[in-house]
Amino acid sequence: MNEERVAALVVLNEGADGVPVRGWFERQGFMVGPLVGISFSIEGPRAGMEEAFSGYGEAEQAGGERELALDALPEDVRSAVKAVTLEAPPDYGPWNP
Repeated sequence: MNEERVAALVVLNEGADGVPVRGWFERQGFMVGPLVGISFSIEGPRAGMEEAFSGYGEAEQAGGERELALDALPEDVRSAVKAVTLEAPPDYGPWNP
């Protein structure tokens, strides 16, 4: 069974070390993109995203660009992360004629 996969962008605080933060997301089962500047992408099953970020479902339903709550992250990860955001889907493509 293929579980729907979802993605988000993790933005680090300036000066934060991204290696341990990326490692934590990898251990949680997320595919982690390369660190580019102060951010990297994460992708994983919807259930994993809902577990890592309280209120994920509501934020996703709200549409537009939104930030996720960080309170479910461990303190060492949370202190290095400035924001985790969801991007609005594009206004074009087969799902939006």
